[in-house]
Amino acid sequence: MKDNELALDIENLSYTYRKDFTLMPVHALKNLCIKVAQGECFGFLGPNGAGKTTTIKCILRLVRHAGNVFISGLPNHDVTSRRSVGYVPEQPYFYDNLRVRELMEVYATLGGVKSYERKAAVDKALERVSLIGRDNFAVRSLSKGLMQRLAMAQAIVARPKLLILDEPFSGLDPIGRQEFRELFFALKQEGTTLFLCSHILSDIEFLCEQAAIVAKGTLRGVIDLATRRKDSQRQVEVVLDRVRGESLLSKIPDGAKIRTEGDSVVVICDHHEHAAPFLKAVIEAKTMALEQYRPAQLNLTQLFRDLVQD
Repeated sequence: MKDNELALDIENLSYTYRKDFTLMPVHALKNLCIKVAQGECFGFLGPNGAGKTTTIKCILRLVRHAGNVFISGLPNHDVTSRRSVGYVPEQPYFYDNLRVRELMEVYATLGGVKSYERKAAVDKALERVSLIGRDNFAVRSLSKGLMQRLAMAQAIVARPKLLILDEPFSGLDPIGRQEFRELFFALKQEGTTLFLCSHILSDIEFLCEQAAIVAKGTLRGVIDLATRRKDSQRQVEVVLDRVRGESLLSKIPDGAKIRTEGDSVVVICDHHEHAAPFLKAVIEAKTMALEQYRPAQLNLTQLFRDLVQD
């Protein structure tokens, strides 16, 4: 992939800070390398304390770091590189004495929206996050979910090329989550690149083409979710009780894969035709071992566990 095709290019990113009064060095990030293509939705995963928010702070140049970060080909220490970036922090904080529209006009101005376009830009951003009609509300009166919608609105009001999202679904009800999913799809269609940090793995599976997993400040792997989704559309799974189905595992078809899920064992076959003889054998054995027969699942949770565990 050429550099001019990258929305975000992180090369050997490292960050070290001194711990409390002992001044002992803590290596929060160690030689992190990530490439995000223009127009894709890229997931960024890791357990608590893995360095996800620190990485975002480094990208935005909120802290000094070692290594290089390029935004649309420009180094992040060049202020012009960050003018095309929108950011939703994990814990949004705004001037709570302002009203919603006043706050949005501030962020539109900071984002470089021209004065004659500002009202229309603010209206569109508020409409996209379902805050139209609340523009005269005081910011301090907003609930957690509405504050999250406001954070999204300020991030997109200047139509950024790169949108960095740190736990954007936090505090949203199920309707809000669905609306944000639809908004992210629409933004992708418009050419916006999304860098999505979330603990909700189902949203990452659904939205992202790729996902990087970090733990203890190091990159553990990059998963091609788009390819896995295509594969899962062809594959099927036969789920058996682990104890009752143990004797049947000798009959699994060639090329099938096995994984465990709690008290169950899952046999993954490349196609229904490959699974049919095995499924027939399971039924004819009359061991009551069969629990489910289903389309294959991405199972990002298991991949996540495998990669973050030492």
